Amino acid sequence: MGWAQGIAKIDTRWLYLALLLSFALPLVLPTAIPLKISGETRIVYDAVEALPAGSVVAIDVFCSLSSVPELQPPAVAVTAHLFTRPLKVVIWALVPEGPIFAQMVIDKVKPEIERYGKKYGEDYVLLGYIAGAEAAMSALMKDTRAVVTRDQYNNPIEKLPLMDSVRGAKDINLLFCWMAAQPDERIRQYSVFGGIKWVPINVSAWLSGLRPYLEAKQILSFVNGLRGAAEYEYLTKRYSRGTASMGMLSISHLMVVGAIILANVTFLYAQQKSKRGN
Repeated sequence: MGWAQGIAKIDTRWLYLALLLSFALPLVLPTAIPLKISGETRIVYDAVEALPAGSVVAIDVFCSLSSVPELQPPAVAVTAHLFTRPLKVVIWALVPEGPIFAQMVIDKVKPEIERYGKKYGEDYVLLGYIAGAEAAMSALMKDTRAVVTRDQYNNPIEKLPLMDSVRGAKDINLLFCWMAAQPDERIRQYSVFGGIKWVPINVSAWLSGLRPYLEAKQILSFVNGLRGAAEYEYLTKRYSRGTASMGMLSISHLMVVGAIILANVTFLYAQQKSKRGN
């Protein structure tokens, strides 16, 4: 039996096992793979690094929990970076499930919160769900204290020292939005009305919808899904799910491409051999 026949007779279950391992191993043992850092991700990282001590960074959570697998890694990577710097962080949600996602991310960055001595109410605040969609955005830009009276944990806003200095758009130095949607409303309220520099942390499906706003300088930049997460983790040297996910995608894709090439070479070899035999 020739090598071509041997390959043709391989039980396909072995291929599925190899594919399963290519998914599992990078998740269990995340390893940094060489990445070309995009200009967009670099801009975001540099912007956070350049913020003066005491700057306020707001985070708008605008995505459903179905987006968590793609948005959680970049959200965690950026939020962890924020907590390593002397910054103030205010998080609100404009979708009902947003507070759940916000808490998930905060739980993931607890090591940074504890290591850098961040205190709830002084260094960061979770405002919870704010109803009203675009009207709520506009109201937050005008007077945050008029919109929110209690935080996500039902604490009165007046008992949170950080909120004494966050009254509206003029007090926010940079804003992130974890989003799986077009940015039109945020362009109107954050970019135009509020005059805030803001950055979408987006699912990759919306990348093409963001680029026109980037070119028009209506957003500062963006962090694009799992790829953006892996790049940001590489910059901060905090390797986690983004790095693991890109490793999983890279290895599994290489394996599938390799299998396709091998199958085609085997087929062409067997075909040529058959013609010579005839």
